[in-house]
Amino acid sequence: MVDQQAQCKVYVIRCWEEQDSHTDTSICRFTLEVPSTGQRFGFTNLEALVTALERKLSQNSPDTSH
Repeated sequence: MVDQQAQCKVYVIRCWEEQDSHTDTSICRFTLEVPSTGQRFGFTNLEALVTALERKLSQNSPDTSH
């Protein structure tokens, strides 16, 4: 049996709302931070955030299809 170490990945997701003074509408903003590297990525919509998070989680992860 192969000894497999569990991989732990930590991400910090921040969400806040901004008011667009020109259109008087609220806009959600998001950041995705990787504390281990200090990398921070900004997003203007939830779909882009989720896509980026899925991409990050799939990088170097073991095959879980079986």
